[in-house]
Amino acid sequence: MNDPDQSPTVGPWAREKLAALGAYLDFYTTALKNQGRTWLKGTTFVDAFAGAGRARVRRHSGAGGVDLLAELEPPPIDAEAEEYIRGSPRVALDIPNPFSRYIFIERDPARAAELERMREEYGGRHRIEVRQGKAGDELDELLKSDLGRSGHRAMIFLDPFGMQISWSTIERLAATKQVEVMINFALGMAIQRALPRNAVLSSGWRETHDRFFGSPGWYSVSVSHQWP
Repeated sequence: MNDPDQSPTVGPWAREKLAALGAYLDFYTTALKNQGRTWLKGTTFVDAFAGAGRARVRRHSGAGGVDLLAELEPPPIDAEAEEYIRGSPRVALDIPNPFSRYIFIERDPARAAELERMREEYGGRHRIEVRQGKAGDELDELLKSDLGRSGHRAMIFLDPFGMQISWSTIERLAATKQVEVMINFALGMAIQRALPRNAVLSSGWRETHDRFFGSPGWYSVSVSHQWP
């Protein structure tokens, strides 16, 4: 049983995101199963920001929707109206045509412990590995070992809460030519809220964005557009 205190809190749009994730993952594994009968040796799903296996859904008080790309401040939250949904690890584990191996990465030790409990729950049906550490470091270690082996295919799901992944890591994944990467680009929830309210940017702040976007080109596109 999950410890509710360890479950991350997500917005109501997470239901749609997770439904789309589950549908695509099943399409992916089904297509590989049909096309790779003679050469496919195995499939791996890697969730690099796995959380605790379940998530709390917050419900915004009041009527009307929220424009995620425009709203920079969160609307009021009705704390008594929370509910729990399956997180991305359980969505991936429950698809009709599962992967042959699952790897869940989580930096937070308490949430990683929840994933270990989930592994025990599913362990008889799936091959599951839980890795506690930073997403970029763990992905680099996987690339050094067996993630890009011949005859194997992997799906990497990147769903950071902010800018915790660097573009160089994505480039290394792409260089294998055997790994597909799915990225949830949290523009409204993370990127826009990280922007300062004026054009005075610290060097550390800009370096973080340079690593995330892969170059300084983001500045002329976004920040200079906001503050001409």
